[in-house]
Amino acid sequence: MASKMKDKYNKYRGDATNMNFLVYLAVILDPQRKMGFVNFGVNLLFPNVASEVMKMIERDLHYFFDEYSSTSERFKVHEAQSSISTKFSMPTELHQSKTSLALQQYLLKKQ
Repeated sequence: MASKMKDKYNKYRGDATNMNFLVYLAVILDPQRKMGFVNFGVNLLFPNVASEVMKMIERDLHYFFDEYSSTSERFKVHEAQSSISTKFSMPTELHQSKTSLALQQYLLKKQ
């Protein structure tokens, strides 16, 4: 059983070039770890090819960012701002109308 586990480890994580990029990405996006931890881990696990692996990771990160930014350009900023202001103004208007209704009822009872 241990040899099967070792074979599977070598298949997916034993070689720096076969390592799934999503493993690196998950560590980079973790708020407690970031890129410095990936650099440390890659240098620890793969000292011979660490610089190549880090260049590959940075290249892929730039590719993902460029892809994300090109797809997000379709959305206009002013549309997002107007929808946000609408979302927040509606509850305020409801609260104000409830408050004014309660005030009117109070004033009627007082008379």
